[in-house]
Amino acid sequence: MTDDRPTPPAHATAPTARLVDWSAMSESAPAGTAAGGDASSQAPDPAAEAEIIGLRHEILRLRDRVAGAEAELATANARAARFEAIAGQYAGLRTHLTAIRTITARRVSQRARRVVRRLRPTTRATGSTRRDP
Repeated sequence: MTDDRPTPPAHATAPTARLVDWSAMSESAPAGTAAGGDASSQAPDPAAEAEIIGLRHEILRLRDRVAGAEAELATANARAARFEAIAGQYAGLRTHLTAIRTITARRVSQRARRVVRRLRPTTRATGSTRRDP
């Protein structure tokens, strides 16, 4: 009988022996000894241990700095989004006010035409628009 199951991807079947077991590495292991190596054959180098501790502190400091920079970036992105929303509101307001101005100008001009028509003399039948004194 054949196996009709699909084969898993290559990364799912990769051997786990290649992965580094970081928990096996002790903090007190001197530089140059591998995890699981013979640490008793070499005396711990205090300068190397101090350097490792200093580098670990530097890593923590840089992680904090990256976290702070990411927080600042998130704040800046939020402010940019808020300003874009405000700009969009102003654009909509501008369009609205332009429409109102157009409508208002038309209404004002229509009212002015009505007043002018009322003030004209009623002598249109004769073809004269001149007022008699």
